[in-house]
Amino acid sequence: MPRPWRSAALSLLLAAAAPAQTLNLGGPPEPPPRLELAMVAHRRVVEQELRRAEPGPAGAASQALRRLALALMARGEAPDALRDPDATQAALLGLTIARHRAHLDRALLEVRDAAALESAAALLASGGTTADVERALQRLFAEVRPAAGLGAGWIDADVPTSTPGTALVDLAGAAALSEGSVAAVGAMETEWQVRRATRAWGREAEALRADLAQTLGLLDPRRRLAPAARLKPWRDGLESVIPGVSGGDARAAATLARLAALGRLTSGLPTLRNPSESRRLVEALLELDLSGPETDARLRDAESAVASASRAFDPAVERGLVRELRQPFREVGLSTRESALAVVRAATEILTRPGAMSDPGVLSALNNHGARWDELDQLRALADLIREGPVARPGVEARVAEPFRALARRLVAIQRDVATPAKRDAAQGERRALVAAAVGFWSIPGEDALRAHAGEAVPGLERATGGHVRALLDRLDAERAAWLKGTTEAGAAPPAAAEARLRALARVVPLALDAAAWIAGGERLNEWPGWECGPEAWRWVGGDLEGRVAAACAEGARANAVDLSRRLDALETEHSAGLLAGALARAWAARVTPAADPVDAALAELSGPAMGPGAWMGRWRVEVARVCLIAEEAAALSASSDGSQARGQERLAALRRALLDAAGPVSGVR
Repeated sequence: MPRPWRSAALSLLLAAAAPAQTLNLGGPPEPPPRLELAMVAHRRVVEQELRRAEPGPAGAASQALRRLALALMARGEAPDALRDPDATQAALLGLTIARHRAHLDRALLEVRDAAALESAAALLASGGTTADVERALQRLFAEVRPAAGLGAGWIDADVPTSTPGTALVDLAGAAALSEGSVAAVGAMETEWQVRRATRAWGREAEALRADLAQTLGLLDPRRRLAPAARLKPWRDGLESVIPGVSGGDARAAATLARLAALGRLTSGLPTLRNPSESRRLVEALLELDLSGPETDARLRDAESAVASASRAFDPAVERGLVRELRQPFREVGLSTRESALAVVRAATEILTRPGAMSDPGVLSALNNHGARWDELDQLRALADLIREGPVARPGVEARVAEPFRALARRLVAIQRDVATPAKRDAAQGERRALVAAAVGFWSIPGEDALRAHAGEAVPGLERATGGHVRALLDRLDAERAAWLKGTTEAGAAPPAAAEARLRALARVVPLALDAAAWIAGGERLNEWPGWECGPEAWRWVGGDLEGRVAAACAEGARANAVDLSRRLDALETEHSAGLLAGALARAWAARVTPAADPVDAALAELSGPAMGPGAWMGRWRVEVARVCLIAEEAAALSASSDGSQARGQERLAALRRALLDAAGPVSGVR
């Protein structure tokens, strides 16, 4: 059964029950601790290696790499480093280089000039940012081993893709570009073809090519967006940045990305079937100042809005649903057409009026349309869930499976109330709640992994659950049966006890998988640029997470919902860092195939794509880096002679509080 609706369903189901994720100590937050020990051992070893460095080109490059690592770590040892986002990122990057320096040395044997590394260190001395250093390292190591960064680096889930067969030269000609620009586009296409053939092709190149294709399509006269004279500023803008795009200029690429956003915004307009609203939106785009300070944010918000409005309701889907859900599916689906037009009007407001995203009317239009599609998706998901057997063949009526027939009858009764004006609002609310609960209770994230688990198929799971995997699954089945039994009579509320237990079990299952990932270790996660933790720091991040989660699983198997909910509230707050580490490890493993060669693994971390605006976990980069650095500090303090002294214990307690403060806002990421 397809599961694209799982996350949305469960988030709606648990929204009211979600506990606070940050420590509430009843007073102002403590200042971030100073990193006194986290990098001392690495710094001393690197300094010793510098004093006895080998001569020659490879030795010079290795020396430059170590000087860069020391400069980065020095920023992290400043008194207020953890207050400064750039210093925090610098410290983590320095720690990463220091820890992987042996593997990086092997790659540097292919480097005959240390100037690139020396210039990266000089960037810091001259006031450059950590991002500047990362870009310099990315260029250097991508040249050393081009294929190493494929599938690694900062993962961008929203990178646009272009069809390899798209003839960009033909698009450039159709867009009436100058001969010089057409020739430049052809040269770029040839270079990209060579890079694709030699595997030197990454997400950034793919995104750049897609942006160019989208922009050329925007200017195609066959689309008839506007008279040619009105499109001239866009055409001139593209021609002005083509040389820079070809030469790798970041500002030119940013301008191209804005033009591509215009193309994506307008590509969905034909599905709206409303020429007047489409014309208003195009006019707003034509008047938009692409160099304005808020342009990127406006384009991003408008593009998201138009993308949701362009999603078309297909009435033909209704024929494949069970009969009991067809009427509500049709009712909600038809309502999305009206709400889509309101979203397009909102997108036009976003493009033309500063602060429109704070306007209650704009937000209401966006939220209302999103809620209608959420309900439609959940109705379709419920139809898949309760249908007997596979998808029905044409002419064969889809039937409800035996366990869900009482639920289907209940929904039919609610739908009759929807048809009564006096009862409509209450009945629609009841229907939404019942459908969301059913979909959420039968689509718990991680349940498939538990059911597929045998022996140690999921590393660490037996320890994380305290051996209660089978008992948890049996309890889930029993509580679902009890919940369904309460839906036999129209107007009767589902049993509150079963519902409470299901909500608690829906929380404990993914936490058990996060704890299992933490138990399995964090070596794989260290391949992600956003994380770097040694084994001792990794253990300190989790603390007694294993025992606490195992106790929660035992409570879940006993079906004590009240005690389990309290235990989970405390667990998610007091062990937010360990759960975060496990969740990140699970998510990273699902996204990236591990590198077979440790040199490639180290290079992939530094030569993969840089962090873009849509990078996975990019918005939490600083908080995650703080978690790593605080854990390294605590692990070093614990191992020192001061760790057992009163002052050391007091400082460890402060570090634990700081760790939870850093991890709290990021908790729940899976």
